[in-house]
Amino acid sequence: MLEELNIENLGVIESAQLSVANNLTVLTGETGAGKTMVLTSLGLLTGSKPDLGKVRAGSERAHVEGIFTLAENSKAANIITDAGGLIEDSTVVLARSVPAKGRSRAFAGGRSVPAAILSEAGEQLVAIHGQADQLRLRSASAQRERVDQVGGRPLQAVLRRYRQKYAAYKNAVATLEEWRKNSRARAVEIEILRSGIQQIDELALSEGEDDELRQQIERLTNVEDLREATARALNHISREGGIADSLGIVIESLNKAANYDAQLENSAAAASSIEAEVQDLAGTLASYLEDLQADPAALEHKHERLAKIIEVGRGRAESATALLRWREEAGQRLAEIDGGTDREEELAEQVAVLREETLELGRQLSKLRRQAAKQLGESTSKELTELAMPNARILAEIDSLDEPAEFGMDKVSLKLQSHPSLPPVGLGEGASGGELSRIMLALELSSLGDHDDAPVMIFDEIDAGIGGQAATSVGLRLARLAQSRQVIVVTHLAQVAAYGDRHIVVEKQGGKATVRQVEGEDRVLELARMLSGHTDSKSARVHAAELLGASHV
Repeated sequence: MLEELNIENLGVIESAQLSVANNLTVLTGETGAGKTMVLTSLGLLTGSKPDLGKVRAGSERAHVEGIFTLAENSKAANIITDAGGLIEDSTVVLARSVPAKGRSRAFAGGRSVPAAILSEAGEQLVAIHGQADQLRLRSASAQRERVDQVGGRPLQAVLRRYRQKYAAYKNAVATLEEWRKNSRARAVEIEILRSGIQQIDELALSEGEDDELRQQIERLTNVEDLREATARALNHISREGGIADSLGIVIESLNKAANYDAQLENSAAAASSIEAEVQDLAGTLASYLEDLQADPAALEHKHERLAKIIEVGRGRAESATALLRWREEAGQRLAEIDGGTDREEELAEQVAVLREETLELGRQLSKLRRQAAKQLGESTSKELTELAMPNARILAEIDSLDEPAEFGMDKVSLKLQSHPSLPPVGLGEGASGGELSRIMLALELSSLGDHDDAPVMIFDEIDAGIGGQAATSVGLRLARLAQSRQVIVVTHLAQVAAYGDRHIVVEKQGGKATVRQVEGEDRVLELARMLSGHTDSKSARVHAAELLGASHV
């Protein structure tokens, strides 16, 4: 529930404080006086995008603040506390600061929060309905949403499942169409993959084989240089007076000296170890020389093998290891696209299954919609009777579509039958402005009046185009609605304003607007102004007093 609204430097309002009634509050004033700014401030508190042009000229920023009472553990309360906001004694302050330049800031329970938090909480706190809703109500999508809203959670749950299944069905259809469309390009790709795989398999590659071949080619190409260098090294080890002989002298000398000093035993042992390693090295080099033979045929074969690997890898990979990886990935891709008619049949079967599942959910959705449409038509027609349209009926017609669509298999249309003797016509075709206003109000009352998720309902000149007895009926119905929830109405009709439990007037003097609550004689004068355009008309004041006296639920 909204307790208080404070506005600073918004449009023509420099400063205003509104204390709102628990039941019905009416907001009146001349056209252009600034009533719109009051609604704009409520929009800002519920997360709407700010218009920097609405900041009062000469001011650095506009600021709006609303004090709300919340039910414990309500959705709005949980949203605010989860965002870090503080709720004290079931009361929370929501605020929005809009600079003339720069980004706005949002606050909930004393904590700076993203504007999205105000939007989420605002959806649970306030429902704003205005003339824009009347225009939108002419669209098929808005009419479908109205019916779906009446269907409640069961219908919404089926609708969610339907939309998910429909999305999967459309995706499967697109995949099948793409498969068929790209069959020629896929055939070319398949041939390229098969050819590459076959060439690699025929090579019988091993990882790192190209590097090994390069090493072997290097050895065979330089065999004479290798022989010469190895023989020279072996000669220095094994010739008379070479390394081996020198190590023998060293070992003999150290062993002899160790007989006189035991400290040299380790040195003698180390020399013996070195001698053994040198003998092993000499054996290795001798064996290497024996095996080192020129082999022109082997050299040519290895050149051919390496050239073949490079040729097969061209455009695919730069090494044998990378080529084997390409072959693995190519095999996976081939298995994915080389389904031929089997793959197409598999995709077509998937489309058929998803289509049938979509149709089944669509049939369930249609059944729920028809029930909701009947309920909406009956409840709205009942409301119209109380809104001085006793002969009118609202019919919510459901026509089946040939193919599933995003929101089901139905075309929903709301039609007005203004008299039993006349045929029903679409809302966008036969309803006048005044009738559309009452239809809009009847729909709001029938589809929203019993829900608890938006305890504050705001109607912005929804009574446009209405007058006489119809206006009185609208005021009475709003007053009845306000017995179970808080209602704020912006109106130009004295018949509606007379039903208010609190009457707030917005007045403009020069470029500045003031907001004040009127009671007693001041309220009579305001109603007289609304009736005749003048406050000094005695008959208008008498009529206004009569309205106040008769306006009770």
